Amino acid sequence: MDRQHSKLILVIDDNEENVDIIVNKLHHVGYEVISAEDGEGGVELARGRNPGLILLDIMLPKMDGWEVLEQLKSHEQTKDIPVIFMTAYTTIHFEGERRRAIDSGATDYLKKPFELQKLAELVGRHLPL
Repeated sequence: MDRQHSKLILVIDDNEENVDIIVNKLHHVGYEVISAEDGEGGVELARGRNPGLILLDIMLPKMDGWEVLEQLKSHEQTKDIPVIFMTAYTTIHFEGERRRAIDSGATDYLKKPFELQKLAELVGRHLPL
């Protein structure tokens, strides 16, 4: 990983309020955070900025999180970036969805709403400062 961007996190989420809350928390902890509001923009930013970690919502306009993950993992430049899925879309089959995410290349899977401290700890585990 390019050490220059090791503290850079890309948040791909179409809910502006969620993004603002996440950005504020992660800035407070010491990370640099950029965001995209749709899947296409997220893939473009990931390729252009090479973040150290991506927080990815599943339900997105233009390209859903599953498609974004597939695009990221199939591209040499972005295939090794850790991706944490975030979703409010949880079913009674949560473990199956989590397993699908991990099997598809995601690093972890976080249900919304989540505690900001838990998010910061999870991010720190995959992208230490």
